[in-house]
Amino acid sequence: MPENFSKPEYVWLFAVLCLKVALIYFLPLTGDEAYFIYWAQYPALGYYDHPPAVGWILSALSLASEKLLWYRGFAFFVSVLVAACLYLLVKDIERTAAQKRKAIWVAAIFLISPISLMFSITANDTTLIFFSLLGLTTLHFAFQRSNPVLALLAGSFLALAFLSKYFGGFILLGVLAFVILNRRKLDWRVILLAALPCVAAVALNFYYNAFNCYENFLFNFFARTTQSALRVENIIGYPVLALLMFSPLGTWYLWRARRGLKNPLVLHVASFGAFGLFAVLALASLTNPVGAHWPLAGLCVLFFWFGILDSAQLRTLFRFTAISSILVGTALTGAAALNRSWVTATSQHLVKLAFDVDEVCTKLPDDAYFAPDYSSHATLAYRCQSSSFDVIGSRSKFGRENDKHVDFSTLDGTDLNILSPQENDVARFAPYFESSGV
Repeated sequence: MPENFSKPEYVWLFAVLCLKVALIYFLPLTGDEAYFIYWAQYPALGYYDHPPAVGWILSALSLASEKLLWYRGFAFFVSVLVAACLYLLVKDIERTAAQKRKAIWVAAIFLISPISLMFSITANDTTLIFFSLLGLTTLHFAFQRSNPVLALLAGSFLALAFLSKYFGGFILLGVLAFVILNRRKLDWRVILLAALPCVAAVALNFYYNAFNCYENFLFNFFARTTQSALRVENIIGYPVLALLMFSPLGTWYLWRARRGLKNPLVLHVASFGAFGLFAVLALASLTNPVGAHWPLAGLCVLFFWFGILDSAQLRTLFRFTAISSILVGTALTGAAALNRSWVTATSQHLVKLAFDVDEVCTKLPDDAYFAPDYSSHATLAYRCQSSSFDVIGSRSKFGRENDKHVDFSTLDGTDLNILSPQENDVARFAPYFESSGV
């Protein structure tokens, strides 16, 4: 840590890290987490909703343990790795002892930021950030040193970012723009070697989709955009959301120091990667609300811009960030620990599955069960440690991977157990059975 860290700053750092551990421990298993863990049981070249990298990572982690804290430990590790990448990028702005101290400050600011608190669960955004930060950082040094090994490694990381989530493809578009603008200054061998794994990843994804009804494309570009419409609140909401997530104070400092951003930071390959993502999301925001996790990879990258700030600004920014994270983290941890008290009356039926699923598992007989949605199915399958759960009657466009693993024609004329948190599902399923009951 910086030599001039004060005792209160060490306390804030420790407090935020403790809050982060508390979130990892107290947050109930989310439906998306459980869904991706379900993917890990069936390693494949792709899945219904997204490319496959998160399934591969969780499958590899499961070889050591299938505990939720182990899976979430990967997310914690990713936040530390992002801080390390930021340190390397900031330190390389100017190779001086003073800049090295700034790099440590920037890494510490990210590590205690509200964005870093989001690394409490492992999902496809986690692997996207993991591979994109590794890829952009490695590619920067590959270009600097004309190193073919680093180039191939960077391309492999960026390829896996694309195979984590299609947002990785938008980052690749930003990198492509950087290469085109700087083609006369860059080593063509580095460009070629970095491009090879990326092209292979895109080809692999097209190959998977070609033999699976182009389900990734249909889901991401059609099914989830059926209700798209031009809305002013979406257009305004996207930059406001990004600003609040990044750092209002940090953004103000960067605006005041904007002359220093002209070179090398704005023209940095990592910046171009982030801009590629931001630009496509800006287009998407014209007709769709932008989720809080959508710009996350790009915002993580741009933390290295804080490397142009002076030591006094970095110290103030560290304190501001720590206080913000303590407030946000305390609220989230309290909400998770109190669980039922903040659940609305209309959502009380979800409490059992969210917080008391282990109790539910002990009361279930040994027969096979079906759930009416992917979230309930994946949560029960993981918590009950059972492969006897499947999905039936889902009307959602999300989470349809389980449909591939069930041959419903073999169920004709059989008795089925359907576990649902909503009583009105009894009436919904009744027409498909000779008799039904609760």
